[in-house]
Amino acid sequence: MSLDLQSVRCERFSLHAHFPVGQPGERMLAAACGAGFSKKRGSNEGRYSVAGRAYSVKLAIQRHVKGETTIDVVFRNAPEKPPKLKPELEIEKLWKCLDETAKRPTWRCRAFFVYPPEGFELKYRLPAALDSRMEGFSEIRGVRLVRLVEQKAVYSMIVDRPENEEVYCTLSFSMQITEHQTLAKEAFRNASEIVKLVVAPETARK
Repeated sequence: MSLDLQSVRCERFSLHAHFPVGQPGERMLAAACGAGFSKKRGSNEGRYSVAGRAYSVKLAIQRHVKGETTIDVVFRNAPEKPPKLKPELEIEKLWKCLDETAKRPTWRCRAFFVYPPEGFELKYRLPAALDSRMEGFSEIRGVRLVRLVEQKAVYSMIVDRPENEEVYCTLSFSMQITEHQTLAKEAFRNASEIVKLVVAPETARK
């Protein structure tokens, strides 16, 4: 699954899930990801390119003492000329493997975006004035925005502008799915739509 991170100024996109005892099985993981993943802890990295930009995808799997398993998949920007790596990870094999498990855990998703100081409109203006006088502080340069449905947080985003220049957005949300082979694509599409609620190209207003 090749995600075009820079199409929405995303620097890093990650997926995390906690599987119950015995899932996925060791043989299944070994067949999908290599013999190293049948051990207590394994990791591997692959590279791909989209629209002339290089990215990496890294998989980390950890077996816990009680037999539970955590899986982390991270997509990020990568150097054009990466250091020599082991054979590249084929992430599609992992998704097929997970689709054979009986459980569909909740996946926690996180995306980190960086926007330049010009060319984008920040819907929540930063810096912002303090609502009331507070000794030792002058203004607000970061906030956490939360979407609530029936008093439950659906997603949240930390918006930060530490130097009053670049804007940094860290988005967190969860997904429950029926098919893992479309997980990364669907989750990234959700992240891309949510961040537009906070930061959008200035041309979109014209």
